[in-house]
Amino acid sequence: KSTSKGLTMGGARYKFSEGNDIGAISQYSWDLWNTVYAEANSTWEPTEKTDIRLSLQYTDQRSVGDELDGDFDTYVVGGKVAASYQGAILTVAFSSTDSDSKIRNPFGGYPGYLSLMVKDFYQAGEDAWLVGLSYDFSHVGMDGLSSFVNYANGNTSSASPDEEEFDITVDSRFKKAFLKGFWIRLRSAYVDQDGPEWVDVKDF
Repeated sequence: KSTSKGLTMGGARYKFSEGNDIGAISQYSWDLWNTVYAEANSTWEPTEKTDIRLSLQYTDQRSVGDELDGDFDTYVVGGKVAASYQGAILTVAFSSTDSDSKIRNPFGGYPGYLSLMVKDFYQAGEDAWLVGLSYDFSHVGMDGLSSFVNYANGNTSSASPDEEEFDITVDSRFKKAFLKGFWIRLRSAYVDQDGPEWVDVKDF
């Protein structure tokens, strides 16, 4: 059985002040599922060179209409803290997915705080956490060079395997002479689920 009813989408965002906002969006896929995503952000600047950003997110997804993808009702709740100081940003995040089902996201990237290069950490019954660090080397005289690393670990209460992922990205943006505007990105990801697997991605 199929449907041609398509997708209806709508959302709104309200900005209280610089760095402080809330928003929500709904994707209603007729006879499949309805996905509602909400997020809130707040930024605190204890000093001129330091700021701390707190973020919360919630995703609710459930089958609707003829339920062509099955009968399910699930959610993901997540939180993130990011602290920056002189070009360095330390990030800590978590997410927890309901045991009824994983999240479906066929219409684009998943906005979860633990959505990495390979895994999204939204399996049914999965509790996951992340720690990340980024640095802009222009603060030590290497203009255009930056890098970030992320490590995430997820444990499930369902039959799905536990998983972990380690990512590293290095970006070099040229800003002088004939190479101005040229960007080189090197990326690598390590995923361990039932067994380790290296995934290398290089963008030029």
